[in-house]
Amino acid sequence: MTVELVEKCPDTLRRMIEASPHASYDLILRVSEVSEDQQKQIEEAGFVVRRCIRLIPSFVVTGAGDALFDLLDCPWLIAVEPDRPVRIPYN
Repeated sequence: MTVELVEKCPDTLRRMIEASPHASYDLILRVSEVSEDQQKQIEEAGFVVRRCIRLIPSFVVTGAGDALFDLLDCPWLIAVEPDRPVRIPYN
């Protein structure tokens, strides 16, 4: 396990990826800024970029968990989190 994985990835997600590194995951990659170069690196690592978010610089991606290991050393990658449905309570 790398230090970068521990620092940039929440424990629950880290444990899931370590247990099933070849499974497909929907993730949000928080980055310092959104650029074409970053998107190219993400795609070369094996992820499909589903969305780029510029307001809060992020890439929404899908791919095998072990593809994340190729990106952890990138200085522009700030944090990783699972992409989950947003639920808004209605009264």
